[in-house]
Amino acid sequence: MSVGGLGQDRMTGGGGPDRFVFTSTLDSMLAAPDRITDFKPGQDLLAFEGLGHKNFMWLGANGFTKLGFTQARFNDATSTMQLDVNGDGMADMAVVMDGIKAAMLSQKDFSFL
Repeated sequence: MSVGGLGQDRMTGGGGPDRFVFTSTLDSMLAAPDRITDFKPGQDLLAFEGLGHKNFMWLGANGFTKLGFTQARFNDATSTMQLDVNGDGMADMAVVMDGIKAAMLSQKDFSFL
């Protein structure tokens, strides 16, 4: 398990399944996002504890909506996952994910507690 604390972190998992944990939008801010160097879709997990509002919706490369759901999207050009935690259609945090494209991720790669 890797926990993203305050500030810009560089996180690398181990050989097996990993959990990359975020507990605040301040853990990986838009202006200074954390970087995950070796996320393995379908094996590793992006875990958000105490974040999220109502249901979660994975949007892939599509833009945010204002439906009131927690949503995540991915920008292939910057390898950045953006998360809208309160459903207002605006990104609240971001994580750079080396070697990842939107089509590689699914809703199963995310956990909200």
